[in-house]
Amino acid sequence: MKAFEFRAGGSFHTYMTGPLPDGTQGRSDNPGCFLEIVPMERIVGTSMLVGGWRPAKSWLGMTSIFTFSDVDGGTLLHALAMHTTPEERAKHKDMGFEQGWGTMLTQWDEFAAGLTG
Repeated sequence: MKAFEFRAGGSFHTYMTGPLPDGTQGRSDNPGCFLEIVPMERIVGTSMLVGGWRPAKSWLGMTSIFTFSDVDGGTLLHALAMHTTPEERAKHKDMGFEQGWGTMLTQWDEFAAGLTG
Protein backbone atom coordinates (compact mmCIF):
# COMPACT_ATOMS: atom_id res chain seq x y z
CA MET A 1 0.00 0.00 0.00
CA LYS A 2 1.25 3.49 -0.81
CA ALA A 3 1.64 5.69 2.24
CA PHE A 4 -0.05 8.83 0.92
CA GLU A 5 -2.19 9.17 -2.21
CA PHE A 6 -3.75 12.61 -1.91
CA ARG A 7 -6.95 12.02 -3.90
CA ALA A 8 -10.45 10.72 -3.19
CA GLY A 9 -10.15 6.95 -2.83
CA GLY A 10 -6.41 7.23 -2.22
CA SER A 11 -4.71 5.62 0.74
CA PHE A 12 -2.94 7.17 3.69
CA HIS A 13 -0.93 5.43 6.35
CA THR A 14 0.27 7.15 9.49
CA TYR A 15 2.34 5.57 12.19
CA MET A 16 2.85 7.41 15.46
CA THR A 17 4.87 6.68 18.56
CA GLY A 18 5.26 8.67 21.73
CA PRO A 19 4.44 8.99 25.38
CA LEU A 20 0.85 8.63 26.48
CA PRO A 21 -0.68 10.82 29.21
CA ASP A 22 -0.17 7.98 31.72
CA GLY A 23 3.60 8.00 31.05
CA THR A 24 3.72 4.76 29.07
CA GLN A 25 5.00 4.56 25.50
CA GLY A 26 2.28 4.31 22.90
CA ARG A 27 2.11 3.58 19.20
CA SER A 28 -0.58 3.53 16.59
CA ASP A 29 -0.60 2.13 13.10
CA ASN A 30 -3.31 3.91 11.13
CA PRO A 31 -4.10 3.00 7.54
CA GLY A 32 -7.01 4.76 5.94
CA CYS A 33 -8.62 6.28 2.88
CA PHE A 34 -9.21 9.84 1.72
CA LEU A 35 -12.92 10.27 1.04
CA GLU A 36 -12.87 13.77 -0.39
CA ILE A 37 -10.22 16.29 -1.38
CA VAL A 38 -11.28 19.82 -2.34
CA PRO A 39 -8.06 21.82 -2.81
CA MET A 40 -7.75 24.74 -0.40
CA GLU A 41 -11.15 23.93 1.17
CA ARG A 42 -11.69 20.44 2.56
CA ILE A 43 -9.99 17.12 3.36
CA VAL A 44 -12.03 14.13 4.55
CA GLY A 45 -10.52 10.79 5.53
CA THR A 46 -11.48 7.66 7.43
CA SER A 47 -9.86 4.67 9.06
CA MET A 48 -12.91 2.57 8.18
CA LEU A 49 -11.68 2.12 4.59
CA VAL A 50 -8.27 1.77 2.98
CA GLY A 51 -7.14 2.89 -0.48
CA GLY A 52 -9.37 1.97 -3.38
CA TRP A 53 -12.46 2.22 -1.16
CA ARG A 54 -11.72 -1.20 0.38
CA PRO A 55 -13.38 -2.00 3.75
CA ALA A 56 -11.06 -2.08 6.75
CA LYS A 57 -11.22 -3.26 10.34
CA SER A 58 -9.83 -0.33 12.23
CA TRP A 59 -8.52 -0.63 15.78
CA LEU A 60 -10.04 2.84 16.30
CA GLY A 61 -12.78 3.76 13.84
CA MET A 62 -12.78 7.44 13.01
CA THR A 63 -13.63 9.84 10.23
CA SER A 64 -11.93 13.25 10.13
CA ILE A 65 -13.06 16.36 8.32
CA PHE A 66 -10.73 19.34 7.92
CA THR A 67 -12.14 22.54 6.41
CA PHE A 68 -10.10 25.62 5.58
CA SER A 69 -11.41 29.20 5.28
CA ASP A 70 -9.71 32.50 4.48
CA VAL A 71 -9.89 34.79 7.51
CA ASP A 72 -8.14 38.14 7.98
CA GLY A 73 -5.16 37.33 5.77
CA GLY A 74 -4.77 33.87 7.28
CA THR A 75 -6.45 30.51 7.31
CA LEU A 76 -9.00 29.20 9.76
CA LEU A 77 -8.88 25.44 10.20
CA HIS A 78 -11.90 23.59 11.51
CA ALA A 79 -11.15 19.98 12.46
CA LEU A 80 -13.88 17.49 13.26
CA ALA A 81 -13.23 13.91 14.41
CA MET A 82 -16.15 11.51 14.44
CA HIS A 83 -15.75 8.19 16.25
CA THR A 84 -17.85 5.08 15.84
CA THR A 85 -19.01 5.04 19.48
CA PRO A 86 -18.71 7.18 22.62
CA GLU A 87 -16.43 4.47 24.03
CA GLU A 88 -14.08 4.79 21.04
CA ARG A 89 -14.03 8.56 21.51
CA ALA A 90 -13.14 8.14 25.20
CA LYS A 91 -10.44 5.61 24.33
CA HIS A 92 -8.91 8.03 21.84
CA LYS A 93 -9.08 10.91 24.32
CA ASP A 94 -7.37 8.79 27.00
CA MET A 95 -4.55 8.11 24.54
CA GLY A 96 -3.79 11.83 24.27
CA PHE A 97 -5.86 12.69 21.20
CA GLU A 98 -6.38 16.34 22.18
CA GLN A 99 -2.71 16.91 23.04
CA GLY A 100 -1.65 15.21 19.80
CA TRP A 101 -3.89 17.35 17.63
CA GLY A 102 -2.72 20.42 19.59
CA THR A 103 0.87 19.52 18.72
CA MET A 104 -0.10 19.05 15.07
CA LEU A 105 -1.74 22.49 14.95
CA THR A 106 1.34 24.11 16.51
CA GLN A 107 3.53 22.41 13.90
CA TRP A 108 1.25 23.61 11.09
CA ASP A 109 1.46 27.18 12.45
CA GLU A 110 5.27 26.99 12.57
CA PHE A 111 5.41 25.56 9.05
CA ALA A 112 3.09 28.26 7.68
CA ALA A 113 5.09 30.99 9.43
CA GLY A 114 8.22 29.67 7.71
CA LEU A 115 6.51 29.94 4.33
CA THR A 116 5.39 33.54 4.88
CA GLY A 117 8.19 34.76 7.16
